[in-house]
Amino acid sequence: MLVALVFFNKSHALIQNIIVKTSMFLVPERLAQKDSANIALFLEQIRALKFENNKLKTALEIQNHYRVIPAKIKFGGGYLFIDYVFADEGAKSGIKENNIVVTENNVLVGQVEAVGANWSKIKKTGSLGQKLTLIGEDPNLSFDAVGLGGGELAAELPARLSAVFKPGDTLRWAENPNYTVGLIDKIDFKEGNPFGKILIVSPISPSAVIWVNILPNND
Repeated sequence: MLVALVFFNKSHALIQNIIVKTSMFLVPERLAQKDSANIALFLEQIRALKFENNKLKTALEIQNHYRVIPAKIKFGGGYLFIDYVFADEGAKSGIKENNIVVTENNVLVGQVEAVGANWSKIKKTGSLGQKLTLIGEDPNLSFDAVGLGGGELAAELPARLSAVFKPGDTLRWAENPNYTVGLIDKIDFKEGNPFGKILIVSPISPSAVIWVNILPNND
C-alpha cells in the first residue's frame, strides 16, 4: 500500500511536471500568436494612416493649385435682386472684382461685381443683357447668348444647326469649359426661317444655392 502510494505520488508529481512544462511551452506560443496579431493590426493601421495622409496631401496640393474661397450666399431684397446675390466674404479674404463664382458642382453662378471688406456682390449668370459665349458637346462649335434676366439666356443660331442641339443639352462656358452655364430648355426652328432661337435656363434653382466657391485668380 505504501509502495502504491509512493508510486501514485511520484506519478502525480510527474504529471504535474509535464503539465507545467507544457503550459510553459504553450503560453509563449499563445503570447507569440497574440503579439503577431497585434503587429498585423498595427501594420494595418499604419497602412491606413499612410493612405489618409496621401489623400490629404493630394487634396492640399489641389487646393493650393486651384485655390478657392468658400462663401455663403446672403438672401434678401426680394425681386430687386433677381440678377444679383451677395456673399459673406470680401476683400479681407482676397476677393476682387470680376472673380468667377461657381457652385461645388462647377455650375457658373456669376462674377463678382463689387467688393466690400466682408461682402461681395455677385452678378448672376443670365442677368439682363449679359453676353456669354457657349459651347455644347462639340468644343469647336460656339455661339453667343444674351441674358434675359433671372438666370435665363437666349441665342439665335443658323437653321442648319437645328439638328445639332436638342432640349436638355448641357451648355458650357467657352472661356472655361469646366463650368456649366445652363441647359437648353426650348428650341424654335421654323421652316423657311434662316435662324432659330434657343432658350437656355440655369440647371440650379437660385434659392437652392447657399454655398459657393469664389475663384480669386479666375482659374
